[in-house]
Amino acid sequence: MVAITGSPDSDRLIRRAARIAQRARGELLGVHVQSDSGLVGPAGEHLVEHRKLLEEVGGEYREAGGSDVGAALIDLARAENATQIVLGASRRSRWQELTQGSVINRVIRLSGPIDVHVISADDSDGPPSRRLPVPRLVLSPLPPRRQAIGWALAGLGLPALTLLLANTRDHFALSSVLLFYLVLAIVVAAVGGVFPALAAVVGGF
Repeated sequence: MVAITGSPDSDRLIRRAARIAQRARGELLGVHVQSDSGLVGPAGEHLVEHRKLLEEVGGEYREAGGSDVGAALIDLARAENATQIVLGASRRSRWQELTQGSVINRVIRLSGPIDVHVISADDSDGPPSRRLPVPRLVLSPLPPRRQAIGWALAGLGLPALTLLLANTRDHFALSSVLLFYLVLAIVVAAVGGVFPALAAVVGGF
């Protein structure tokens, strides 16, 4: 079962739901819910086009109403013995979802054994080569082995240096002691990266 809102993205949602139904060897049912909030779409030109598209891919059309859109979808899904529900990702702001509630969350809570598919608005059916990579924040680009060596230097070097300086306290001034800890932190940073270096700095302090 696919929820049709009357938005321009519903055609792509219908085609995705048709493929899901074909793979599951099941029937396709399109549902439009009339309400003042949630999955709402005007019964206008887009909805008429989407209804025709639904019939072209072998689906049936239903309409439902109610103030609780999520509950209306679940009630119809259970009445039709639907096993999967396809929804489009919400375009509303976070503030609107907090104040008015989320239809998607409502459907998921009430779905029970029914599988719920939420299709992103920017999801594309094109080849993967046309999709731009999503940048990720990498805190430590070093390999795990280098990081492990850095942690070992921090964990073993700090006690060893402290023991050495404690036994030779009469030979070094405070400025020299601070310099030794600084050098150790720099070595740990060069070998293991940010986090072992932070541990060495805190431990040295």
